[in-house]
Amino acid sequence: MEALGLERPIIVGCSMGGNQVLELGSRRPGFYAGIVSCEGADYTPTVSPFFLEMLLLNAAQILECWSQSLTGVRTPPDRAREVVWQITRVAPEYARGDLVGYAGFDKRDVVGQITSPVLLLRGDSDWLVPQSMVEETSSRIPGSRIAVLSGTGHYPMIENPVEFNQAIRDFAESLS
Repeated sequence: MEALGLERPIIVGCSMGGNQVLELGSRRPGFYAGIVSCEGADYTPTVSPFFLEMLLLNAAQILECWSQSLTGVRTPPDRAREVVWQITRVAPEYARGDLVGYAGFDKRDVVGQITSPVLLLRGDSDWLVPQSMVEETSSRIPGSRIAVLSGTGHYPMIENPVEFNQAIRDFAESLS
């Protein structure tokens, strides 16, 4: 970020990226003006080994159904198709590797070091990162806030871009 000349940026990540921005914040306390973790948490436990095995056997169908199930009840059909299209473009081996890494993520012991303002943003239709997981994460990050997008699933920036952008804009404006 220094190479880009960014001073006190706000970082945003979704899903695995939502986890990663929390890790970045714990590694560099106070460096970021703000941190937005969308559909992320400090602890994302295991993904079923059976599911991971099935990915290698029939990834197209598995990923299509899985990504569709993670969209929210208010997601317009064209946005749901976009989610499915983006997720099914990933090679099965990469999808499996990503999920293994996601499932092994545990930074509960370090997120308390974050001193930047944190927004934990989630869609209330996301079964992969439930409200309880976000609340547990929030309890370990002093001063963190939670915002919930109604009828939105695991991919809020695709499913509900207007409300997603507004939530981030409101957070950013609250920092100044």
